[in-house]
Amino acid sequence: MIKSSRPATSRHFDMFFSGAPVINHIWMLGCGHEAVTSHGYSWNGMMRGSEKIAIWQYTLSGWGMVRRAGQEYRVDPGQAFLLPVPDEHLYFLPPESSRWEFIFLTLVGDETTRLWGELLAEVGPVATFGDDARCVNTAWEILDLRGQEKLASPYQVSRYTYDFLMDVFLDLKFDLQGKRDAPDFMVRVTDFCLKNLSRRIGIDELAAIAGFSRAHFSREFSRYMGMPPAEYLHELRMRKALSMLQNELMVVKEIAFACGFDDCSYFCKVFHHFYGKTPAAFRHGRIRPD
Repeated sequence: MIKSSRPATSRHFDMFFSGAPVINHIWMLGCGHEAVTSHGYSWNGMMRGSEKIAIWQYTLSGWGMVRRAGQEYRVDPGQAFLLPVPDEHLYFLPPESSRWEFIFLTLVGDETTRLWGELLAEVGPVATFGDDARCVNTAWEILDLRGQEKLASPYQVSRYTYDFLMDVFLDLKFDLQGKRDAPDFMVRVTDFCLKNLSRRIGIDELAAIAGFSRAHFSREFSRYMGMPPAEYLHELRMRKALSMLQNELMVVKEIAFACGFDDCSYFCKVFHHFYGKTPAAFRHGRIRPD
């Protein structure tokens, strides 16, 4: 929840550990809780060095502004900005606002910046979270643990950073395709596909479930998923086959039928095309395909 304001306190903590191993993928540089009243408060995303970082700054009271790509965004209580560095942006306390109180996390790492790019592309630079959001509670936990010197290990920091990132995606209601708020027709269609992979599924049947004509359904499905319905079904069948080969004692022919293939030879050909091995070779070697 949003904690009570502490205007007399400015807390900034780094996450450096002497002699600690470097964790390159998911890490946190620092965190803090601050209330600014000076209109000289301004940060330019192109003047903070060349290292790729991600900034999450959540407003507790008052408000601030973000300027990016020629647009300005007001960041009110319950909202946070999601900004990368280096990047052409500016966030600042405008003359119209007397105060901006916030908590923030500064994140780094290859996987962190990749995920941040996906967030920014889908959500934009400002998102609404609310005081019961998972990521807000996790951010407060990180801040309080660091303030009490209870984050004593780089592995703890990496774990909390990962938890925070996943909480952001959960709070913003991302689906399995990395998109927000899947349309109802996509939920119905993908659920139907998952439950019926053992039989033939026609595009006309999926279009009827969606409530569209075949042509309109194919266009909308491809626009949302980035692939046509037939290709999506093919990928689902191959993922199911891979899981069954790893976890079931069924023979290859039985797995082929369970994945909707009437012809076992064709199934083996398609599997080899996807994974570079025949089903039998994959199962025998127990080698995860690239």
